[in-house]
Amino acid sequence: MSIKNLISSCEKAQIPFHGFDYLKPEEIGLLQKNTRELTFKPGEILCKQGSLASQIIIITKGLAKIYFESPNSNDLILKIISSGTFLGLTTLNGENTFRFSAQCYDQTHAHLIDSTVFQSLTQSNASFASEVIKVLNFDTAMNFERFYSLASKHLHGRMADILICLSNRIHNSHKFRMTLSRSDLGEITNMSTESTIRVLKDFKEDKIIKLSGKNIEILNMDKLKHISQIG
Repeated sequence: MSIKNLISSCEKAQIPFHGFDYLKPEEIGLLQKNTRELTFKPGEILCKQGSLASQIIIITKGLAKIYFESPNSNDLILKIISSGTFLGLTTLNGENTFRFSAQCYDQTHAHLIDSTVFQSLTQSNASFASEVIKVLNFDTAMNFERFYSLASKHLHGRMADILICLSNRIHNSHKFRMTLSRSDLGEITNMSTESTIRVLKDFKEDKIIKLSGKNIEILNMDKLKHISQIG
């Protein structure tokens, strides 16, 4: 594994992570010795809620979902993640288990770093630790935004939010292939599959989006943002 490739992948994150730039040669060597590259197939589990978190996972390519598993099977999707996302950073505060599960939507590549080694780098290298804190702060802000949307917006506003997210944060394009099923979209926007289909149909009829099989194109981003703002 080349640490340069890892840095390049993380530059595509929702917030650029520059922590690896501050590592000394010996720290880079330590990181390389304790990192594995793995490829996960669609549907495979990246991490399991309640399992021991012995590694920090960094998504370098692919798409997955983070969700809470509920005893009554009503799982709650917290967010969609793509390249540059870190999983397991809460273990740096002393936790030793994952508080959520993560599952791949498509083929996903990841680097798995021994959490003890990662934590030692945050303790010995202040600049590296500062970059990690930035990632944690960003994730916290995004979670607040996500739950505000669920709690205060109507169906169309919530669907507008997820489409904007997929376009701007995940695919970086107004035209992309929808790997999420209608059921997945319903889960993440907290609406039924039937309501999901109806809202997408409304957007299509209003010429806000174009649907063609699993492909989607946002035709009017300004209008979609307006719907998001008014909720």
